[in-house]
Amino acid sequence: MPPASEPVAPAGLLGTVGALRALATILQYARFGIVGLGATLVHVLAYAGLIELLALQPLLANALGFALSVNVSFVGHRHWTFGGAGAGGARRALFRFWAVALFGFALNSLFVQLVTGMARLPYYWSIPLIAGVTPLATFALSKFWAFRR
Repeated sequence: MPPASEPVAPAGLLGTVGALRALATILQYARFGIVGLGATLVHVLAYAGLIELLALQPLLANALGFALSVNVSFVGHRHWTFGGAGAGGARRALFRFWAVALFGFALNSLFVQLVTGMARLPYYWSIPLIAGVTPLATFALSKFWAFRR
């Protein structure tokens, strides 16, 4: 038995705190996914609209749609998912978020190359990596680096 002068945490309190932190992270990841889906919709609409309405070349339209969607994603994550600009302010968070977005794009490209180029498997084998690994990596980088408080 511990000496009377040392406080003892109730047995279930530490487990409850851990469960609440896990739940908060799960809810934050859900917000991350919702913002990501919205940004994807913006990307696709901009891509198609720039081609159909302005007759832009697909690669240029894709680049502009990607840039627009990253900025939309930044605003959503800054104000809703992560709730603040981060320790260095909005400009620093934006720069870091763009780095995270480009990392995600490069990671997806690597997965496609590994699966279709090196392993010579059909493209759809890369989808679990693109849809599973990249969002987790970009969420962690966004949470612990781009929007770190």
